[in-house]
Amino acid sequence: MKIRLDRLGDEPYTWRETLEVVPATLNRPELEALGSIACQGRITQRKMAGAKPGFWFRANLEYEQTLACTRCLQPVSHPTSADVELLILVGEAASQASETAQSGKERQLDQEELAVHHLSEPLLETEDLLVEQLQLSVPMKLICREQCAGLCVTCGANLNEGACSCEQAVDPRWTALAALRGSDGRQQDD
Repeated sequence: MKIRLDRLGDEPYTWRETLEVVPATLNRPELEALGSIACQGRITQRKMAGAKPGFWFRANLEYEQTLACTRCLQPVSHPTSADVELLILVGEAASQASETAQSGKERQLDQEELAVHHLSEPLLETEDLLVEQLQLSVPMKLICREQCAGLCVTCGANLNEGACSCEQAVDPRWTALAALRGSDGRQQDD
């Protein structure tokens, strides 16, 4: 959705939209499927004495994403809710902030600067901001359940479906410890 920020009045601007995003566009190979993204948002003018003019952008995303379990590679549906909150700076305010950031001098960013989006003209494309948030909301690791046994490292069988026929190789570094154990797996008494 495109929103003309220069046409917004003093009243907050609210909208609802549904996005369809192809998972491949997010460049996250672990993401197998992405459901429809229900988005509702609000834009208000930033009116603070001494602050650069801008707009507060707040949105909530609700959707379901399907990822591969990091242990067994089976698909896992994961309902997701994400909140987006940004300050949007337009034109001169944006270029001044950008010049300060690119001056080459090291400085500490304050919390406000971490969530700032710069526009050269007062036309906001909401999809770009929301797709960026989708990328950030893909979990690094997701497992289907806490007791997931994963895959056999030798044959690749899913161990959640049963044991495989591979012989369990014993690491030779553990043979001395195995000698201390009896045939029932308990430590031998001296």
